Amino acid sequence: MSAIRCFLPRLPRRFPASARAAVLALVATALAVAGAPLVTGQEIPPFLAAIPTLPAALLVAAAPIYLSLQFEAPFEFRFNSAVTAAEYDCLPVYAKRNGYVPTRGGKPPGRAAPRDRSEDAVVLCHVGAKVAITNHFFGDVGVAPFYVTAAKLNVSLPRGCPSGTTCNDGCTMPPVTSQPACFGYHAVAKVTLDAIANDGFNADGRRGGAPYSDAVTGYVAVNTPDRVKSLLRWVPLVENLLGFGTFVSQRFTMPQTGRVKPVLVPARVLNALRAPSPYKSPKAYSPSFRCPDAGGKGRDPDRLCGLAAGVFKAVAGATERDLVFSHFFDQKSTSLALFTFLLPSLPGRTYADYLVAEAVLNAVIHDATRVVWAEKRRHDAVRPVSLLRTILKGTRRGDTFASTIRTMPHPEYPSGSACVCRAFGETLKALGGDSVKLTQTWQAGMYGPGLPSAPLTYTWPSIDALVASCSRSRVTAGLHFPRAVVEGERLCAPVAAAALKAFACRAPGTPGLPPCKA
Repeated sequence: MSAIRCFLPRLPRRFPASARAAVLALVATALAVAGAPLVTGQEIPPFLAAIPTLPAALLVAAAPIYLSLQFEAPFEFRFNSAVTAAEYDCLPVYAKRNGYVPTRGGKPPGRAAPRDRSEDAVVLCHVGAKVAITNHFFGDVGVAPFYVTAAKLNVSLPRGCPSGTTCNDGCTMPPVTSQPACFGYHAVAKVTLDAIANDGFNADGRRGGAPYSDAVTGYVAVNTPDRVKSLLRWVPLVENLLGFGTFVSQRFTMPQTGRVKPVLVPARVLNALRAPSPYKSPKAYSPSFRCPDAGGKGRDPDRLCGLAAGVFKAVAGATERDLVFSHFFDQKSTSLALFTFLLPSLPGRTYADYLVAEAVLNAVIHDATRVVWAEKRRHDAVRPVSLLRTILKGTRRGDTFASTIRTMPHPEYPSGSACVCRAFGETLKALGGDSVKLTQTWQAGMYGPGLPSAPLTYTWPSIDALVASCSRSRVTAGLHFPRAVVEGERLCAPVAAAALKAFACRAPGTPGLPPCKA
């Protein structure tokens, strides 16, 4: 029950007492459905007060998805961009204002009659679309909390029917715009689901192998966990699955991500973004290279021994706040996403503006990930933990070194986190992010016993400072060498401007978007 009570002090003011009770009931149900407790200290951000009650409640309902399941980044960003694209696509149907164009262009599946156009209709459509997309990705486990919440708020949501069957979920079929929730579920969400059906992720496994397996690039790791053939190439790690003695070898997570269909930015623009090689002389090193003893001599043109010393120094010098940041920024949907919710509190902003921002920000993250994943595959660079264990083999520090959080199953360079955080940050700045207070609070023990040791509150002075913290957290955790985060930021910064430009003609007049240049 303590995990539920932590929500009480921060329930948005726009929630009436009955809705507060509904949210608490939702959280209890969501915990049971997800089968895992919420992270201690997780709260409903107070700035959700600027968002209408029903979608704000469903944002809380979605929390167990992110807190109980461990996503790999490409899957996480594919889901987020699909949800927010479908939610935004309700505007071309139900907004009073004309001029909105669907996320991926073209015409909307319908335009409501003037009498049916309102913010309430947008909200209901948005919720219907959210449920449909979530159901597509997670099935009953993902959507059950949504129905609990809606029932407590006396809102009826469509449930859809199993594929190939006919059932009555309360919706007129074919869907009609006079039923916004139904139209969002059955018509608006379908536009996004059709778009991602063949987006290159091989989500259904039709191109061969298991769902989300690589049937495109032909990538095969040069090294194995037990044998290093090329010193500076990626080495799959061995992980103790769930901590119960079942050991598994890593495989590069979805290398095909570097070739998937973008959401917003033209593929030719993304393909032109490249990162320089992280090493000038990779052929100078044999797998047997070891850092020389003190006073010894060795050929080390890329200063690998200096890089190793830098990793030890960064990890040893990490403060408690650094460790909190490493955990916080590790999952972008429960870190970066929180700052998106600040935008509706800006003067003059509408709920429609918020939906635009959500769609653009998540599309930027998706498309930036496409860029950095292509470069990860191209450079195939070794992670610090693997390099240190090889070049310092036989030493206590080398043999026992481990990153402070999980080293993810993909090559080191460039840093995906630095890429995503910079692309997100540049977009958030354009949308007004530097005008809001960037503050986050962590309760004691949120990331395990003693981390943090007491409640910690931190305010970043700017978006750039927020991005710098995100990037630096990957170095202090021992996940990346410094150059990987520098080049990750540089590589993906242009994605923001390209995405904003692409969306300018889809939602003209939205604060933060540049003028439409067709």
